[in-house]
Amino acid sequence: MYQNVRGLNSKTRDFYNAVHVTQDEYDIIALTETWLSNSVYDGELFSENFLVFKIRNRNDSVRGGGVLLAVKKNFDCTLLKIDFNYPEIDLLGIQIKVNNYTSMYILIVYIAPNCTVNQRDDLFSYIEGLEILYQNSFIILGDFNITKLNDHYLNNSRNSNVEMLLNFMDFFDCQQLNRIANFNNHILDLVLTKFTCNVYKSSYGFVEVDQHHPPLNIEILLTKSKQKCLTYNSNINNFNYKKADFLAMYQLFQNADWGNLDSHQNVDVAVKCFYEKMYGIFDICVPKISNISKRYPVYFNKNIIRNIKKRRN
Repeated sequence: MYQNVRGLNSKTRDFYNAVHVTQDEYDIIALTETWLSNSVYDGELFSENFLVFKIRNRNDSVRGGGVLLAVKKNFDCTLLKIDFNYPEIDLLGIQIKVNNYTSMYILIVYIAPNCTVNQRDDLFSYIEGLEILYQNSFIILGDFNITKLNDHYLNNSRNSNVEMLLNFMDFFDCQQLNRIANFNNHILDLVLTKFTCNVYKSSYGFVEVDQHHPPLNIEILLTKSKQKCLTYNSNINNFNYKKADFLAMYQLFQNADWGNLDSHQNVDVAVKCFYEKMYGIFDICVPKISNISKRYPVYFNKNIIRNIKKRRN
């Protein structure tokens, strides 16, 4: 469940009781605008059944901000190291191991209404630099405070903040799944993911519901992936870069005609053309070597293989 709670410092008892009543319904609780001061302990908000992660970049003397993720302890969960410290923006991330081979990442964001375009751009650029998100499943959710987003959905209008969000989504090839507007017909709280998710308005709030921020239930379908086994094909030829003619390679790359790449309308066709030319040069300048003993992993050196044979004998 996700909710913008508009401050918890004076609502800890009510919040705790509300979470206790519903603790069997939610595996993960995500909150924005907690406003939490350092004097509030995790045990005042959640029972011992939850792991609690929270951050707030503002001083206790200043209102606003703060994000929190609480995860049931039956999940294998760790906090991500995130080095992004703007008072107007809070960013928190966790990794949850779905099984031995699969992880999902959850990032929660709060962007203050007075955040500048450059600060938003810095945030998106920082997240785009998190390589762990490239090959793994993720959800990025929170209060993005983009007031014109629903206008874009209704009549395709755009402004700088909407444009920046759309470019960010294109970068990760993800979708924004929350289409529940508030009383002003704005969508401020977003759910960005590649997951197959059901996002719908919650009929329940841990604290009094803010009319600007309808609470959300997010249902995620997780599928367990099978372990991938490494196979070694004795017929595979590898490039032997130790014996490559690099001077000839540099010369061929320098003289290659790359202009035809711009003529392709389809990016996949252009990439294929690029690789064909690149590997054509490799074929000329880099000799190939057949790995004789492919029953051993490629990172086994001669000493390891010799010791294995000795042990077997």
